[in-house]
Amino acid sequence: KQYGEAFGYINSATQLGLAFGGLMVAAIADSQGNYKLAWIIMLVLTVLTLFGWIAGFKGSRKFCDSASS
Repeated sequence: KQYGEAFGYINSATQLGLAFGGLMVAAIADSQGNYKLAWIIMLVLTVLTLFGWIAGFKGSRKFCDSASS
């Protein structure tokens, strides 16, 4: 029902991540002298994103099941 709104939020968040992610990695690498901390932070954020996708998928299944009945 609100696909357009949800898509807009997700697309906006993706664009912010793309715009500032590289800058943040470069700033961390410059301050630390290597990329180790940046890689650790990216790994943690990737795992959190994975769990968010799984939770979102499981939550969306209730709408698919009720629509088919």
